[in-house]
Amino acid sequence: MELLEQLAALEDDVDCYHGTEFGSEEEGARANRRLKLRMRDLIVAAHGAGQARVLKQVLDLLSANTGCADDYAIFLEIGGELTGRGIVDEARMMACLRNAPVNRWL
Repeated sequence: MELLEQLAALEDDVDCYHGTEFGSEEEGARANRRLKLRMRDLIVAAHGAGQARVLKQVLDLLSANTGCADDYAIFLEIGGELTGRGIVDEARMMACLRNAPVNRWL
């Protein structure tokens, strides 16, 4: 699947996630984590394909969906991995965090 198609599918799945009632808090947390890890994987793929626009769009999606403590922990984990691998620099990850809803609590 083309990267833009993967991004569109991921955006649809994020919308679906927000409209889903999960059977437990743990089930919702697992679904949230899976979505965030898919975002990470798409960032890595976009970087590998030289698709800077797609990479930015996925970073924006990650940022927009980082609104609570659990999201923040996942964001830090993903950010550490991406910066450690040289895929995204730390300044760019911090800019994403500044734009994230969770920033109001930091």
